[in-house]
Amino acid sequence: MRSNVRFRFALLAPLVGALLALVAVSAPAAQAASFGAETLVAGNCTEAFKTCGSDPLTGPYAFPKEPTVAEARTEGYNQAAGHPAWGITSFKVNTEGTLPNEVPAGLATTGPVKRVRTDVGPGVSTNPEAVPLCTMKEFDASEKEEEAVPGSGFYPEPACKSETEIGVNQVTVYAGPKPFPEGGDLPIEGKAYNLVQPQGVASVFGVALKLPIPLTKGALEKAFAEKGNPLGKPTEEFLEKQQYYAHTLINGNVEWAGNYHDYYEINVSTALPLISSRLILKGNIGSTGNGGYITLPSNCA
Repeated sequence: MRSNVRFRFALLAPLVGALLALVAVSAPAAQAASFGAETLVAGNCTEAFKTCGSDPLTGPYAFPKEPTVAEARTEGYNQAAGHPAWGITSFKVNTEGTLPNEVPAGLATTGPVKRVRTDVGPGVSTNPEAVPLCTMKEFDASEKEEEAVPGSGFYPEPACKSETEIGVNQVTVYAGPKPFPEGGDLPIEGKAYNLVQPQGVASVFGVALKLPIPLTKGALEKAFAEKGNPLGKPTEEFLEKQQYYAHTLINGNVEWAGNYHDYYEINVSTALPLISSRLILKGNIGSTGNGGYITLPSNCA
């Protein structure tokens, strides 16, 4: 049976008054203090401010920056029950060192981020039925719904229709002590799609992150060498040159305990330790009128 846990990177939903929970692979008591989120910025922004809540000084890295009160008032969308142009969620974990070789804090002892849960502010909601849905088969672009190279976590470009696109995810991962871009702090970007949800899940978002060919080529070369040339050299060389994508799936649901609100959960790949994630969702898209994919609370209190 095909699992929703794949080559995972962080993907979060847009939220107001957000709570972010991170879980490490392991967390010895002596090292637990070094693990956690350095910065979390979440908000809903007007059409002209797609870059709201981001740090302009970090170049290709989509790192968050806490907005000033003036910036929040100018850039933020605050219409009650309205549909913002952009729903932004961005976070960065604690790190050691400097760019382009920042390393997640406590990586050798506590381990990388393994699981992320985001609880959305009451009244903020996404409507997966407002936007056309992409099937899992289209998202995988494979009739067998499996990786392009079995066991690799590498997938072809999705065959999802453009109308199922709901935004963009920008992440930074630590690819090891090699020189950038094959190693160090690696910025990766991919499109987010509205996927058909299985029974028992309110929504599923899928992101196809475009992986650098030097990174996937090196990984495949190593794997093929260790397996003793099982596919034949011409076939292996062809596969090594292809463009691949890493998939992220996020399951959305409803928390009924306490105050009613949406929450989202993902499992994060530990193969490339996570440093940061910035998800930009299109909030005013939809099949009716002025859209309705993201809706803000109607109660201004």
